[in-house]
Amino acid sequence: MATRVLTARSSVLGGLSASAEAVLPYALGFLAAAGLTELLLLRTLSRVAVHIPKEGLVLSAYEALTGVGSFAFDLATILAVVVLSLALYAFMRREHWQDAGHLPAMGALALLLTWSVLFPLLRAAGGSAGGGAPDDVAKLAFGLAFSLVVVGLALPFALSRRATPARRAAVGLVAAAYLCGQYYTVSYAGLELLDRSGPPALASQVLTLGEVLVVAGAVAIFAGWGAGTSPGGRSAAHLRLAIPTALSLLLLVSYLANGSTSAILSLWTEGLTLYLPFPLYLAAFWLYGWTVVACFQRRDGFAVGCALLLLFVGGYALELTYQHLLAAIALVVLTQSEFSRATV
Repeated sequence: MATRVLTARSSVLGGLSASAEAVLPYALGFLAAAGLTELLLLRTLSRVAVHIPKEGLVLSAYEALTGVGSFAFDLATILAVVVLSLALYAFMRREHWQDAGHLPAMGALALLLTWSVLFPLLRAAGGSAGGGAPDDVAKLAFGLAFSLVVVGLALPFALSRRATPARRAAVGLVAAAYLCGQYYTVSYAGLELLDRSGPPALASQVLTLGEVLVVAGAVAIFAGWGAGTSPGGRSAAHLRLAIPTALSLLLLVSYLANGSTSAILSLWTEGLTLYLPFPLYLAAFWLYGWTVVACFQRRDGFAVGCALLLLFVGGYALELTYQHLLAAIALVVLTQSEFSRATV
């Protein structure tokens, strides 16, 4: 009797896990769409509003678009929690979760989900009291939790032979860039807790190193998921070439028209200062866009395409809880072959 109960329980849980994995790619798609919408209509449009004449029909259109962007931000924030919860549940139900190499990643993901709920509450408590220790403790704890997720997911993947060297290198560069950004945030929060003044050791240098790694990571992502893939026909090849080229030309025209404004906008949206020669960013952007389009043109590349969009939407300098969750979801998809091959 007990054996039948255990068997039935295992069957039910297995069915729930399968359902979670079946829903995951659709939730990923909605999350990527909502995130891209809020990036364009909220973070970007609202910050170039100074150059827009806000009166009459233009003002109405601006308010409508930013309203849509604000709704997309709220939706993406909720979806980020849902998607990461689904991924963690499906991940834990798989047989290989008992491998010691996966335990740190799952524990860190569970901790990050918990902090994603507690962190805003602690920050609000610290803000209501005029800042101080609660806010600094929350920043420090959340940054450490996210860093554990990055290391727990990226390190086993980079050291394993489950993927090509190019993909392992790409994930390693993305993880290293995130750790550089987290060092900057965590080190400042730590000094505040210790009541010490002055910048942390090498904080600015590490942050600028992370920007180099972001550019290098875009090239590695192209080598890992874009280069050598079949375009699937002449029209698909033309589309794969046209979309990143058009976006890159738009970026180039914007930079040539007003380089300082473009750099400020890049800092506010992606966390990149553009201190490197601009052609490097342009080339990395084109290769990254090419890879995203290539992934969406393959049925088994849908999840990876969504993950790459989430990396772009989240940006390099992660300030919001929502941005940290996007980065964590992207790393889960890129490092776990079961999720990266998910199709809709």
